[in-house]
Amino acid sequence: MANAIISMPFIYAPVVPVVILDLFVIMYESVCFPLYGLERVKRSDFRAIDRNLMTYMTPIQKMNCYYCSYVNNALSYMREVVARTEVYWCPLKEAKRRQKAHHYYETFAPTNEDVMIPNPNANQIIKQHNRSDA
Repeated sequence: MANAIISMPFIYAPVVPVVILDLFVIMYESVCFPLYGLERVKRSDFRAIDRNLMTYMTPIQKMNCYYCSYVNNALSYMREVVARTEVYWCPLKEAKRRQKAHHYYETFAPTNEDVMIPNPNANQIIKQHNRSDA
């Protein structure tokens, strides 16, 4: 238990920056995606916060689960927004293989290929992937 108490400031310190970043990404996506003609990311698709409802958990355990769920869901949402932005602004594969690339990455052109930027087909790519994910 002492280890958990000692680690708490390090675990919970990022909550303020994550919330601020989450708000900025929500603003960016809500302003820029319509300007780019990109399909919006549904923030509600990234809200799976229910582990804190487990009745057998203590209040501290529920708080910890809520925190982990929020941060993981917020970062997943941000990753999707960044991935769609990359489809639009830079649809080129990197020279060095990217580890754990997002699901749009395979649609990107090879590094040395000449492509139109911004990508006029970005929204079609996004919609196609969304249909295949459903």
